[in-house]
Amino acid sequence: MLESTFIEAFEGILKYNVQEMGYGKLLLNRTTVLTFWAGLHDWYNPTALLFGHGLGSSYGAGFDAGHMAQLYPKYGINLTTISTLLWDLGLVGLVLYFSILATAWVQIGHIEKNTTDPQVRADSLSIRVGIALCVIFLMYSDSQINLIVHEIIIAMMLGYGAFLYREHQERSAHIQKQVQLKSAMHKAY
Repeated sequence: MLESTFIEAFEGILKYNVQEMGYGKLLLNRTTVLTFWAGLHDWYNPTALLFGHGLGSSYGAGFDAGHMAQLYPKYGINLTTISTLLWDLGLVGLVLYFSILATAWVQIGHIEKNTTDPQVRADSLSIRVGIALCVIFLMYSDSQINLIVHEIIIAMMLGYGAFLYREHQERSAHIQKQVQLKSAMHKAY
């Protein structure tokens, strides 16, 4: 790839990520892994479609592979986070995972918009950038749910976001009580 032209490199990227060529030695790539899953799941088996095949079913290769990965060896059905979630937890699991990221995005956005503290604003922006990268990374690799270091980073990011949200809620409630108290005192005089 280093000795190729830009056009050749771009065509290679398309082959391995969008077109029909498998990723590395695998039969599927980042796009075909989803169409392969969709081709095998339909309303004829709503349980597998909605709830998947169980945690770890798509993981690994060889002797310790999950039962679905053993059915499709060398396919790479767990190539991306999205495909792993679909195989293991189904559409419901994928929606729940995405809803965690979406909820965090919205709530941290409210903090970023309403805070006057520049450090909290910077932290909120950083968390939102991290969430955006997590969403992009859903199609890149399965490390968000299969690599402990990546899982810890996401947990810390979301945990700190939850801490900021709680602090913001408590601070807002305290300020609102002070305003009500001042208003009541003003009316009394």
